[in-house]
Amino acid sequence: IPKFLTNHTIFYSWEGNPVNISCDVMSNPPATMLWRRERLTISAEATANTRVHSTEGKSVLEVTPMSDRDFGRYNCTARNNIGVRYQEFILAQADVPSNPYSVRLSAVSQRLATVTFMKPDSHGGVPISYYLVQYKETGSQEWRDLKSHSVQTTVVLTVLEPNTTYEVRVAAVNGKGQGEFSHTETFQTLPIREPSPPAVHGQRGMGKAYRLGLVKQDDGGMPIVEYIVKYKTDKEEQWMTKLVPGANDFAMLQPLQWNTRYEVEITARNVKGLSEPTFYQFFMPQKPDITESLFSGMGLGAVVGLGFGALLLLLVLVDVSCFFLRHCGLLMCITRTLCGKKTATSGKGKEMEEGKAAYLKLPLKEENGKESLKPDTIEIKLPEALTLRVVCEHARGVNTRECEGSLLDCGELSSGVLECTPMAKT
Repeated sequence: IPKFLTNHTIFYSWEGNPVNISCDVMSNPPATMLWRRERLTISAEATANTRVHSTEGKSVLEVTPMSDRDFGRYNCTARNNIGVRYQEFILAQADVPSNPYSVRLSAVSQRLATVTFMKPDSHGGVPISYYLVQYKETGSQEWRDLKSHSVQTTVVLTVLEPNTTYEVRVAAVNGKGQGEFSHTETFQTLPIREPSPPAVHGQRGMGKAYRLGLVKQDDGGMPIVEYIVKYKTDKEEQWMTKLVPGANDFAMLQPLQWNTRYEVEITARNVKGLSEPTFYQFFMPQKPDITESLFSGMGLGAVVGLGFGALLLLLVLVDVSCFFLRHCGLLMCITRTLCGKKTATSGKGKEMEEGKAAYLKLPLKEENGKESLKPDTIEIKLPEALTLRVVCEHARGVNTRECEGSLLDCGELSSGVLECTPMAKT
């Protein structure tokens, strides 16, 4: 027999607002599901105000009420081969919420007031969307509206006039509409007065300076014009005065004396007058040494970075010294690598581009090492593919020349030029 899984049987809506009534069934074998209204079967095909959406084990009836006749009882019938079951649903007409109550005013100042209240006893069948707070000056006919944030029951009124009587009331709003207002409450803002004493906290600044943080308290209903800061050492009678704009949140005292205790007196001023003074004391330490002065403004990361940079600079200076004095080091290795490649590449490319042989002109010498009477020059032509520096000893009747430990076989050409071919040394 089919078993219904839905416990939610009451639904709320209003004219023109569609609502989905869900009927969930568990059965084996699967059940067929029908909707009835006053013993009349609702067609599965869409009509002006009804529509049925069916899946296995679930049927959803979408109803858009058009009049009071569309509210009432709806019946879901589930049937299979084993049996039949019925479940009744009620579509009720939603109403607006009832009125909130216990409206209270707190934290009333010259320009602010906090309104608190209790939520309504009835939400009208539809969840409350927000609360509407209305307030106005007594004797005025124009209410000002202020919506709550979501459904919070606390609202802060701002931009009020000092020393003024106000009326306030609250209503709840849901999807159907706005409910009735609560009872009207009356309150009066405070008159303008002198500001409250500022709160002060201190922090040592750079060098011979001290930073006083100023925290504004109650401004008395009018903006703070300025802060009057008086300070002196504990050994002096003469006060020094510093005026700080009311918009600032700190005062910088400088220059101060090292190893000295200071007394401070701070008052706030608005157009009404001066606040009571706030008293504060602080002590300036002894003059720091040069190391502390240098690194006092740096963080740990900056100090580590500075040390690393100094070490790197020292290594570079050592490497440059090795390059010039001992012809070694990283810079020397780089120079040799770059210059060696450049020389070899440029020399070889030049010879191959010109396509010409290299010539060496050497003076002729006798066997005893003296120069010949006729200092003719022997031109030795080297092959294009061979680049050598050749120094030959000339000897009559000998076709070999010893050139830097190698033997060259020199054959005289008709042109008078000796062409030399390297030979293996014996």
